[in-house]
Amino acid sequence: MEPGFVQFLIENWTVLWMSTAAFGAVSIAFAIFHQIPIRRLEQRQFELSIIVEQKTFSESRYRELFENATDAVFITDLDGRITELNRKAETVIGYEGDGARGVNLGSLLPESELGDRIFAQWMNGAANGTEQIEMTSRSGERIAVEVSTRVIEEAGRPHAIQVLLRDVRERAALERQ
Repeated sequence: MEPGFVQFLIENWTVLWMSTAAFGAVSIAFAIFHQIPIRRLEQRQFELSIIVEQKTFSESRYRELFENATDAVFITDLDGRITELNRKAETVIGYEGDGARGVNLGSLLPESELGDRIFAQWMNGAANGTEQIEMTSRSGERIAVEVSTRVIEEAGRPHAIQVLLRDVRERAALERQ
């Protein structure tokens, strides 16, 4: 070492030591205070992953119930166009999957005052399953059904219509006998 450097160290030892100690203390404090938010974020991330897992499980159970319901289930927009339907609904109306999406339920009802009135009840969520009507499937087959509907709201505003349709052809045939 050069004598000038050694002399500099001796004369400024206190300042250098204090600067190094202060830098070390600030570094340690930063590391400690930085770790606290990181631990909180890691804990929150873990909690959110559990919530996502629970929601995924719940959605899969709902989807299973929806798809395997014994009654036809439709979700329509506020104009009556099908946006979702289950397997039983596909069977009843004769449309499958994407081919059914966009079909207006009103087009499957009789073109009459009764058909118009029933459709209006459906779109208001007022059908309660007590009235029977005949729908016409894609193949032209007439299907006796009972329908219950309800308005689905999002943020307090009507968003869609849920339609539960019960095929009562067998019951209607027994009643006619």
